[in-house]
Amino acid sequence: MTRFRKESTVTSSLLIMGGAVGEYGLALVSSIVLTRLMSVHDYGLVSFLLSPVWIVSTICLFGLPFLFVCDVAKLEEKGRLAAVRGHLDRGLVIAVASSIIVTLLLVLAWTLRVLPDHNEALLILAIYASPASLMAFAGFVFTTLQRVRFAVASQLVLRLLTLVTVAGVYLATKNVVSAVGAAMVPLLLVAVIEWFLLRRIVPPISPEDARVGYWEVLKRSASYGRWVVPQNVVAMAFMPAALWIVGFRSMTETAYLKIAFVLATMCSAPFVQLVSVLQQRLSRFASYPGDDLLRTKGREVQDLVMPIVLVVASLVIIVHRIGIQILYGPQYAQSSRHVMVLVPSVVFYILFYLMTLVPNARGRVDVTTKAYLAGFACFVALAWVLVGPLGAIGAAWALLLSRVVASMIILSVFSRHVVFSARWLVALPLLLLALLVNWQTIFIVPAVGWLVALIWTRRIHTLGLVDAVHSSSVEETVRAP
Repeated sequence: MTRFRKESTVTSSLLIMGGAVGEYGLALVSSIVLTRLMSVHDYGLVSFLLSPVWIVSTICLFGLPFLFVCDVAKLEEKGRLAAVRGHLDRGLVIAVASSIIVTLLLVLAWTLRVLPDHNEALLILAIYASPASLMAFAGFVFTTLQRVRFAVASQLVLRLLTLVTVAGVYLATKNVVSAVGAAMVPLLLVAVIEWFLLRRIVPPISPEDARVGYWEVLKRSASYGRWVVPQNVVAMAFMPAALWIVGFRSMTETAYLKIAFVLATMCSAPFVQLVSVLQQRLSRFASYPGDDLLRTKGREVQDLVMPIVLVVASLVIIVHRIGIQILYGPQYAQSSRHVMVLVPSVVFYILFYLMTLVPNARGRVDVTTKAYLAGFACFVALAWVLVGPLGAIGAAWALLLSRVVASMIILSVFSRHVVFSARWLVALPLLLLALLVNWQTIFIVPAVGWLVALIWTRRIHTLGLVDAVHSSSVEETVRAP
C-alpha cells in the first residue's frame, strides 16, 4: 500500500496560504479571459449559473467534512488509520446518496419550471451537485489528514481546466449554458482522481473497525454539522444571493457586480485563509482555564491582521479604476462604483471573522452561526428593497450594511463570547468618517492612524484605550499552582 508523506503544521499552513493565493489568482485570470471572450450579458449569465454550486455541495455533505475535522483526525493521531478508512468508506456512500437525492429534487424543480425565466440554472446545479460534493469532501479529508498539497493541487488544476473548457466550448458554440455544463466534466475527473488518491493514503479497513455503521457516521456528522453547516452555507451565500437577486433584473448588471466581487475577494481571501490558519493555532489555548489567555491571543491576531487589511484595501481603492480599465476594458468601467462599496464590506467581514475566533476555538459555533443568520436576513431584506431602484449598486450597499449589522450584533449580543480590542473604538469611527467624507481616502486615514497607534502601543495602554493583558503575564498566571 503506497503511503504519502504527512506534512507538518507549518507546511500545511503555508500550502493553504499559497493555494489560496494561487486559486484566487487563477480566478482573476479566468475573469479576465472570459470577459474578453464574452459579451457583458453572457459573462453575467456564467456568473449567475455557477455562483451557487458550492453551496449545494455543502448542503449535500450533511456535515460529513466536520466529522473528519473534529473526530476522525483524532483517530489518525492515535494510529488507528483503519478506523479512518471505515469512516471514509461510509461517508463516501452517504455523500453519494445525499447528492443523488438533491440532484433528483433539482431535476424535478427544473421539470416543473420553478424558475421560468432562468430554468437552466436548476439543471446546471443538478449536474454539478454530485461531483462538487465529492470534491469538496475529498478536499476536507486531505486537509484534515495533513496532505494539503493534494487538495491545493486539485483546486488549482480544476480552476485551469474549467477555464479552458468553458472558453473552448463557448468559442465553438456561442452558448453559455453548454459551456457551463461542459465544465462539469473536469470537475468530475478531478473528484475521481482525488478519491483514488485518498484510497491509497488510507490503508484498508481492519476487521475490528468494520463494525462502523452507516447510521453511526450519519448521526455523528449531523451532530457536528447542525451549526457548522448553516454557518458555512450562509457565509458562502452572500455573493450568490446578490448575483441572483440582481440577475433576475439584469445579467449585464450581474456582470458588473461579479467583477467587483472578484476584486474585493482578491483583497480579502489571503487574510481569511491566514485567520483560518491562526484559528487552528489559537484553539490550543482553549484548554487553559478561564478565557484570559485565549482572549488575549485573539486580540493579538486582530492587531496583526487588521492594519494590513486596511493598507491593502487602501491600495485597492486607489488603483482599482485604472486596474479595471486595463484588465477588463472600458465596458466594465461601471464596476468601479460597486468596488467602492464592496471593499469596505470586506473590512467589516474580516473584523467580524476575527471577533469569532474565541467562540469558534471554544466550540461555540452557534454564536457565529446566529450572527451570520442575522446578517444574511438583513442582507436579503435590504437587497430586496434596494436593488429595485438602485440596481446592482443597491445589492452592494445591502452587503455593506448587513456586514456592519452582523458585526454590531455579535459585539453587543454575544459580547462575553467574542474578542474585540478596545482600540477599535477609535479606529472604527475613523473608518466610518472616511467612508462618509471622501471615497478616495476611505481607508487611508484609519490605516495610517492605526499603524501609528501600533507604534505607540505603550502610550495607548497608558491612556486606557487597550484592555489587553500581556501574554507573558497571563501565561504565568495560568501556569501558577
